[in-house]
Amino acid sequence: MLALLAAMALSDYRARFPLPDDVVPNGWGVNIHFTHPAPGEVEMIRDAGFRWVRMDLFWHQIETQRGVYDFSNYDVLVQSLEKNGLRALFILDYGNDLYQKGSPSTPEARAAFCRFVEAAVKRYRGKGVLWEMWNEPNIFFWQPTPNVEHYAALALEVGQTIRRVAPEEWYVGPATSGFDWRFLGACFRKGLLRYWDAVTVHPYRGVQPETVLPDWFRLRELIDRYAPAGKRIPMFSGEWGYSELYSGLNLELQSRWAPRQYLVNLAGGAPLSIWYDWKNDGTDPKEIEHHFGTVYHDLRRKPTYDNIRATARALSGWGFNKRLDQGDPSRWVLLFEKGGQAATAEWSAKAGSDTLPVVRPAKLPKAVLAWPRLPLGTRAATADELASLLAWPGAPKGSKLRVEALPSETGRPVFAVEASPVRASLSRALGRARGFRAPGSEPWRLRAGLVLPEGTFWQALAWHPAHPFRVTFASPDPSGVWALFDAGSEVPTEPVRVSARIGGTRAEAELSGGAVRLPGLAAAPGATLEGSVAFAGKTVALPAFGFERIPIPGPAQWRWVADGDAKVPATLSLDAGAPPAGLPFRTDRALRLRYRFGQGWRFAELRPAAPIALPRGAHNLPLWVHGDGSGNVLRLRFVDETGQTHQPDGPKLDWKGWRLVSIPLRAGFGGFWGGAQDGKVHGSCRLQTLLLVDSVPPRENEGELWVAGVSVAFTR
Repeated sequence: MLALLAAMALSDYRARFPLPDDVVPNGWGVNIHFTHPAPGEVEMIRDAGFRWVRMDLFWHQIETQRGVYDFSNYDVLVQSLEKNGLRALFILDYGNDLYQKGSPSTPEARAAFCRFVEAAVKRYRGKGVLWEMWNEPNIFFWQPTPNVEHYAALALEVGQTIRRVAPEEWYVGPATSGFDWRFLGACFRKGLLRYWDAVTVHPYRGVQPETVLPDWFRLRELIDRYAPAGKRIPMFSGEWGYSELYSGLNLELQSRWAPRQYLVNLAGGAPLSIWYDWKNDGTDPKEIEHHFGTVYHDLRRKPTYDNIRATARALSGWGFNKRLDQGDPSRWVLLFEKGGQAATAEWSAKAGSDTLPVVRPAKLPKAVLAWPRLPLGTRAATADELASLLAWPGAPKGSKLRVEALPSETGRPVFAVEASPVRASLSRALGRARGFRAPGSEPWRLRAGLVLPEGTFWQALAWHPAHPFRVTFASPDPSGVWALFDAGSEVPTEPVRVSARIGGTRAEAELSGGAVRLPGLAAAPGATLEGSVAFAGKTVALPAFGFERIPIPGPAQWRWVADGDAKVPATLSLDAGAPPAGLPFRTDRALRLRYRFGQGWRFAELRPAAPIALPRGAHNLPLWVHGDGSGNVLRLRFVDETGQTHQPDGPKLDWKGWRLVSIPLRAGFGGFWGGAQDGKVHGSCRLQTLLLVDSVPPRENEGELWVAGVSVAFTR
C-alpha cells in the first residue's frame, strides 16, 4: 500500500509539474545571476515568453558553517518566480572549503554535498524545480582539474539522495560544455541514466544555431544506447547563447539567431532551451561576457529580447510537428499544429542573408500533419533497416512514399524510389536501388516525400554511417602508421577492429582508446591506405587515405606569437631540441613552446613562416603533443580559396606526456570568418596556424608543450 501511495504521489506531482514539451513557449528559459531581482525584472522575463529560469544554487554561500544552511536569499527568488508562473532550474554547485578545497571528491566532501542537496530538495520540494548536477564539469568548473570518475561518483550519490528524500523530484545532468562525447559516454556507462530524468548539454559554438542538428541526433543515439530498458530520456539545451563580441557576430546577428536557437532545438528534439544570458553582465565594450544578454545591464531591451518575445507570442500554444524539407538546406520551414490547424515558422540560414523567423498560417492536407516525424538520422546499413524506419501503417489510401538519397547537401539524387501504399515495405524498392549501402564515414542526406494529390511534402534526415564514431590514421614518419578516433569522436565501449592495407601489406589492430600502431605497416610518400572498421558485428569500408608530412624545421621557420587582448601580459618562448622521453618513433627534433598568460583573454599561435598548402581532401591534422595538463584548448587555423578563415577546435590539454591528437580540417568544428562567410570549406586550403593554445577560461596560467610528428590525413 505504501508503495502504491508513493507511486501515486510521484505521478500526481509530475503531472502538475511536467518536463517541457514541444509546445511553444513551455520550454523556453533564460540564465540569471541574481536572487534579488530589480523591481519589474522577473515580470520582464515572464513577458518575453520565458517559462524557466536557470540559476546556481551555491553550496559555499548557503552553508558557511558546518551543518547550517541559509536559503533566505533563494527564498526571495523562488517566491518571485512562483508569483509570475515561472519555474526554476537550480544548479547544484560548486565546492565548499569547509570540507575540501576544490570539487567534492573525498568521501567526506561527497557526503557533505549530499547533505546540502537533501536540505535544498526538502526546502523547495513540490515547487516544480529541475535539479541539475553541477555546471560544465568537463572543464575548469570542476576543480582542480576535470575528472569524470570523481564527477560520476558524486552524481550517483546525489541521485540516490534525491530518490530517497523526494523520489518525485526531477534530476538532470551533466550540463557539459559542448557535446563532450567522451565525458557523456563515461557518465552513461557509470549508470547515471538510472537517476537522470533528462540529459543537459551546453551546445555553444561560434556558428549558426542550425549547425547543432547533427549533434542532437548523435546525443539521442548515445542516450538510447545506455538508457535503462523502457526509459525515454529527453535532451535539454541547458545553456547556450551568443556574445555580440564573438568573432564575426554583432548585435543584429545575435538578435536573429536567438529565436532561431529555440526553434532549432525543438526541431532537434530538445524541448527545453536556456538562453545565456538574461542581461549583459557588465558594461565593458570589449569584455565578451558583458554582451550575451537579451537586455542591457540596466534592463533596457535589446532587439534580442524583442525578437524572442515576438516569436514566442506568434507561436504561443502551437506544438512543433516536423520540419518540412525545401530542397535547400539553408531554407528552414518548421510546421506547427494547434487544434488541427497548421502554421509554419520560416527563415533563411544562408550565410550573409540570415533572416528572422516569420510565422504564418498554413493550409496543408491533414495527412501532412498526421505523418509521423522522421528521426534526425539513421544508422540503417541495409534496405530492410531503412524501410522499417520509413514505413507508415496509417498512411492515407492512394498515397506514396518517395525516398531520395544525396551524398552531399546539393546535387542530383544517387537514387530515388517510390512505394505505394506507404504502409507496404520499401525493402524491395530500396534493394533494387543502385548504390544503396551504408556510407563509409560521412553522412548522406536522405529525404522522404509523402506523395499526395495536393503535391509532395518532404521531410529530411541524415543517413549516417553504420557506426557511431570516426576512425582516422596518422603517419608521422615513413616507418609507421597509427589508427585513432577522429576529433570529437566518442570512444565506444566495445573494441573496434581496424584493418588497413598499403600495397601488398595488411595490418590489423584493436582500437579501444588512445592511438594504436598498425604493426608492420609503413607509409612511403604517395602511399594509399585502404581500410575498414568492424564494430558490433558490422564491417564498414573507409575511404582511401593518403598522408602528407609537415616537417619540423628550426625555430627560425616558425613564429610563436601572442594574440587576444593586448592589455593582458603574455610571455612566450620557442626553441627546438631532442624530444622528451616517451615519443614512440625516432626523431632528433621537436619544437618546445613555452607560454605565460596574465589574467584575461589571451592565446598564442604557432605560425609557419609562410602558409602551408594542404592537399585536396585534407580532413585531419594528426600531431604528437607533449601535454602540460593546463586545461587550455588546442586549435588551428586554415584559410580556404575564398579567403575564409576556419578555426576548428581540438582537444583540451588535460594530459601530461606524449599523446597523438587529431584536429579536424573540416567545417562544423569551430568558428569561421571572412571570405565566403558560410562555414563551408571551399577548394584548396592553406594552413595558417599549426597550433593555437587558447587560455580557457581567460585566466593567469603558464605551461610548456612539445610538438613533433605532424602529418595531414586526406581522402583520395
